[in-house]
Amino acid sequence: MTIAENPADLLGGGVPAAEREERLEAGAATLTGRTGAPSILLNERFLVGVAGALTTAGLVAIILGWLGASHSILVVKQIPYLISGGLLGVALATLGGLAYFTHWLAVLLREIRAQEGVRRQEHAELIATIREERAADHQRLVEAIRDLRRPRPLKP
Repeated sequence: MTIAENPADLLGGGVPAAEREERLEAGAATLTGRTGAPSILLNERFLVGVAGALTTAGLVAIILGWLGASHSILVVKQIPYLISGGLLGVALATLGGLAYFTHWLAVLLREIRAQEGVRRQEHAELIATIREERAADHQRLVEAIRDLRRPRPLKP
């Protein structure tokens, strides 16, 4: 077995580590990157506006249904008001509440993503520090191999 001329050949083979790390970072960036425009459904103002409109429309429908049913003595004449005003109003108010809930989730999601961005930056700094340490260790190892290969004078 012979010792390679270049000490770095002893330390690794195949694709260099720097190239592998660059490919990994590019793949991670592709996975996390957004390609399209943000959804209008996650827009804060849109969700609040829809929620307010649906809830208001629901309450108005309930009030109109109650007013119509209150002017009638016969139950048969009250049922259409119950169906058109009461049930439609409850459905609209429920949809408005769900839109408010979706708005709340969108705000929560934005805050979580902002916190993850800070964590990603900290991780990137840690990875950079580790790379620098690895490069220094690699250089020390190469120097140690070169030192071992230097001819030493024989002691008489």
